[in-house]
Amino acid sequence: MLASITSLSPSVQARLRGSVKKMIMWEPPAHCLGVKLPPTYIPLLDENLAPDVRPLVFRKWVALHFHHGDLSLRHDMSQIDQGNDNTRRTSPFDATSPEELATLTDLRPGARCDNYLIAPTFMDVERSIVYKALFDSTTRSTWSGVDVWHLVGDKATHTVHMATWYLKDQVELAGTPHPAILFAENPGASHFYMWEDPEGAMKKLEALTRPLKCDP
Repeated sequence: MLASITSLSPSVQARLRGSVKKMIMWEPPAHCLGVKLPPTYIPLLDENLAPDVRPLVFRKWVALHFHHGDLSLRHDMSQIDQGNDNTRRTSPFDATSPEELATLTDLRPGARCDNYLIAPTFMDVERSIVYKALFDSTTRSTWSGVDVWHLVGDKATHTVHMATWYLKDQVELAGTPHPAILFAENPGASHFYMWEDPEGAMKKLEALTRPLKCDP
């Protein structure tokens, strides 16, 4: 929707501008932004695991608390915890049975899984859409001052933090008077903060919807 507003009729654009005041991106991984990653560990791509085991390992891995180093050192992979060693780590799904997890996520190829969209074939398209949605001057002026937030937990997966690095780079390159993207952090939160602390997650989202000091 963000990138497509310029293709809509003026009346629809006006209704959207009248209704949408803030946009929040909650931990998009780098793949979804069309960002090429350096070699990193992701269980879904681990050829040492049997194909039917990879989704099971991934479900636990993606919800772990990752103990990263100094994330302000952008693109420094030595600061990144990839979760290769899962001993003594906690996950909000530790007490969730495999059967219940299977009802929440389905990573097998089929109607419920869109993982093929993060394949290299689609990276250029995804990156183009992201640029048009977030950094194209015509698109952003059509949205007429809608703020875009990027929300991330500091213990989320490394793919999320690589996306954050990329977006911060792009914001600096854009050099707009009002930042193209505003960044907020959930200290101590994993990728599934909404599962660990639903009330805290809603309070955080509500806080980001409040007017900025510079808002009219």
